[in-house]
Amino acid sequence: MTLEKISELEARLKECREAYYNGDPIVTDDVYDALEDELRTLAPQHPLLKKVGASPDGKTKWQKVPHLMPMSSLNKVNDTDELFNWSESVNETLVRPGTLSWSEKLDGISISLNYEEGKLKSALTRGDGLVGEDILANVVMMRGVKRTLPQPFTGSIRGEIVLTHDKWERHFPDYANPRNAASGIAKRESRDKAQGCCHLTVMAYDVASREKTLESEREKFLFLKEEMGLKVPNHGFDVDAFDMQTLYEQYEGDLRDELNYDIDGIVIRFQSQQDFQRAGERNGRPFGAVALKFANQGAVTTLDDVVWQVGNTGRITPVAIFEPVQLAGAEVTRANLHNEHFLTSLGVYPGDTILVERANDVIPQVVKVVEKYKEIALKGPNSCPVCDAPVEREGKYMTCSDSLGCPAQTAGRIKRWIESLGILDWGDFVVEALVEEGLVNTISDLYDLEPESIAELTNANDAVVGMKTATKLLKELRAKSKDTTFDAVIGGLSIPHCRKSTARKMMKAGYDSVSALGQASKEELEAVDGLGNVKAASIHEGLQEIMEVLQTLILHRHVEIQEAEGPLVDKTFCITGSLSKPRKNIERYIEDAGGTMKGVSKSLSYLVINDPDSTSSKARKARKYGIPMLSEDDLYDMIEGKG
Repeated sequence: MTLEKISELEARLKECREAYYNGDPIVTDDVYDALEDELRTLAPQHPLLKKVGASPDGKTKWQKVPHLMPMSSLNKVNDTDELFNWSESVNETLVRPGTLSWSEKLDGISISLNYEEGKLKSALTRGDGLVGEDILANVVMMRGVKRTLPQPFTGSIRGEIVLTHDKWERHFPDYANPRNAASGIAKRESRDKAQGCCHLTVMAYDVASREKTLESEREKFLFLKEEMGLKVPNHGFDVDAFDMQTLYEQYEGDLRDELNYDIDGIVIRFQSQQDFQRAGERNGRPFGAVALKFANQGAVTTLDDVVWQVGNTGRITPVAIFEPVQLAGAEVTRANLHNEHFLTSLGVYPGDTILVERANDVIPQVVKVVEKYKEIALKGPNSCPVCDAPVEREGKYMTCSDSLGCPAQTAGRIKRWIESLGILDWGDFVVEALVEEGLVNTISDLYDLEPESIAELTNANDAVVGMKTATKLLKELRAKSKDTTFDAVIGGLSIPHCRKSTARKMMKAGYDSVSALGQASKEELEAVDGLGNVKAASIHEGLQEIMEVLQTLILHRHVEIQEAEGPLVDKTFCITGSLSKPRKNIERYIEDAGGTMKGVSKSLSYLVINDPDSTSSKARKARKYGIPMLSEDDLYDMIEGKG
């Protein structure tokens, strides 16, 4: 179930990213962030989590520019109970309890207005948080934007591009909602069409500057509104969690509907900048601020059918198919019903009237039956819906018993391998057709294919793949397979509980070759940080089953694992203290340059710390072991080959 959920989340994230940068978003930025939150919980080291939003893909004319300071996202709380828990947790980290401030969480398009001596030089979309697209030519036409500020400010003013309700109804009624309209209009490349930007408004809410120090949220909003003359969302200060509970209820009641622009929550932040900084980070995001989301909005529809899907591990999952409904600006026709237990407890049957919601405005879910069509309870199948093999039941879950002969499982394993190697052009239908025709049963069968085998395949529309495309697909497969990494290979084998992130953990523990991993006992794998008994047993068993296929791939040179490259190869690093960028970003720079992260021990190569006089436990231990200390700038020099 977990692996299937991760696959589902990853596919959805990629779909959202592509739609966003094609100018036709299907979800809001906050929906995208919530998808990432769920993926982070299930697979903390997933490659997609290195980015927020989506990377500029080069298909537009807009220049790609690094942000002066990363544009990160906030953690979310979904109700006031979670808000109280967050407030208490942060206060425990502070010397004394801090007061809170709040502002409306605008539902628009994030933008960073970058000024030099008061002159607007660029306007960057959030992108992946590190690099955005400079849409300055369009932004200068928007309301609320100043080309020249009243003061010679140098830094970034963060804001949101919104389309007010009256402008939406008057000028852009064809868009599903104001947020989708704002996204499509803001990045228009045609100068004639871009004139629509004059109907958009930028509202500012944050300041990022190495030269301008603002000690509190009060000072920040005073600076933005009174000193700079910018438009800002409604906000307030000197509140506590109880005040926020009352305010939240007021917004859920009448306040939200009275606004002329969309909001999807309230941003709550510790008022003192000192308290905010002292709170630190959690999951790569600031711990001193959260977004309190409004309750999910649902829709009533009719259940047409319940179908059963088979994943690459054999897990059989029920899926609800229903009449289309609009949720969070997107058309929804299906929802995962999780497992047989959930299905039967819900008591759904085709023809029932059901309530569908998006959890956190993200994953569609059937909440309850509103009106019964028939008083009949559905049950799961006793045989696999794909291969007809007997179904095995364990707790709440059902699994196809024929792991080797089930076409759905075989296709799932092949798809996982192709995805893990970073192969982009192979579509699902190609893999499914090859399995259906009996041409591919294992990963190694892929490398015996000839172009003719693929060229003759046809898709659902009876279009033939063709020799040119078939040749291209095989060329990509072989090229990527001969230039891959150990974690991509191990993570692509469909071993339960073993993705790339798990492979990297085993590599750090010394199991960084096929022979070393193949000889590792279950007890040795249990000792790997982050595995534990259940995962280690599953991985050990899976490795034994797949080892012959893996050795065949390497023996016949179908797969060639490349050694890590970069100026930091064979060097280990630990990071501590305050840094200019989120710690996760700096860890990524180190790993991309060939370095490895680990804790402080005698074998550590370097401790990265900006305060050489720090008395933290890591700093004291590093001094005791004689470990060299690097500043953040020293680290960047080393990565660039200057140190």
